[in-house]
Amino acid sequence: MSAENVAVATRLYEAVARGDVDLVWELVDPDLEWETSPNLPDGGVYRGRGRVRAFLEEEGEIVWGGAPTFHIERVFDCGDDVLMFIRVRGRGSRTGIALDVSIAHLVTVRSGRPVRVKLFPDRRKALEAVGLTE
Repeated sequence: MSAENVAVATRLYEAVARGDVDLVWELVDPDLEWETSPNLPDGGVYRGRGRVRAFLEEEGEIVWGGAPTFHIERVFDCGDDVLMFIRVRGRGSRTGIALDVSIAHLVTVRSGRPVRVKLFPDRRKALEAVGLTE
């Protein structure tokens, strides 16, 4: 089952990278839970596909000035969870300064759908959360 979960999470992030927004929202569970870093101004947990989508679209405009680019750098098979090392690039919406951020997303998959995504700004902490070291 874990290889299937890796395939599901990878397909999701490949759709994000291509900008295939409709497919992204088709793939995730309607009750998706999205946990951002508590260090962010709007940090917290967002529940439900519609609420998560609204939060991400708003964040995209406020922080990135539109949709940033995503690149999958590494994937870790953790059973029901899939740890994704992601590189996000774009420009600051207010400053125009190039942004290049390396983060981790821990994606929980159930019944073939992502049901939870937890963001880790610190990849080392993400590895620790799943009991791995680099």
